[in-house]
Amino acid sequence: MAKPLKKHLPFRKEMMISGILEKHPDGFTILQEFGLHCIGCHLNVFETLEEGILGHGMTKKTLKEILLALNKSFENYQLDLKEKGLVLTDKAAAKIIEIAHGENKKKYGLRVKILKNSKPEAMNYFMDFEKTPQKNDHVLEFQYGVRLFIDAVSFKRLKGSRIDYLETFEAAGFKIDQLQPHPFHNQGKPS
Repeated sequence: MAKPLKKHLPFRKEMMISGILEKHPDGFTILQEFGLHCIGCHLNVFETLEEGILGHGMTKKTLKEILLALNKSFENYQLDLKEKGLVLTDKAAAKIIEIAHGENKKKYGLRVKILKNSKPEAMNYFMDFEKTPQKNDHVLEFQYGVRLFIDAVSFKRLKGSRIDYLETFEAAGFKIDQLQPHPFHNQGKPS
């Protein structure tokens, strides 16, 4: 009897850490949650994931847990991109929930709108809570019950993007990254 083929996993223990971080933008968050700060380490281009984990005194069990977390996260990431057209990171979703609770808008959705005159390489956007979507909005549901309301023009410009929440020593806020080539000509108008 033939063995069933193993499902191809995007991340394996013999992959270079830098390759994982390049392929999965949220991979560094997962590694940080396990106590690995690979994004700032100059060795990430020379070490495999296994070497990095074992080199930090972690167990093979931890290696398996990290691989499981990376592969599951990437699977969800790709699924959201395919089914919804964009990705909302866990950090962004959690921050939206936190802000909504603070403003007593738990049942509201978040309007995301790309402002006119925004260039594709530097999108300016507006976000605010709204009770209900407007006619012709794309209503996207994400983790933790987060709902995004996006008008058709903004959705076309956001397609293939990732919405994240970043906190640094200097600032904190939402950030929209274009993950896939945008459908715009050089002058920034829809094609």
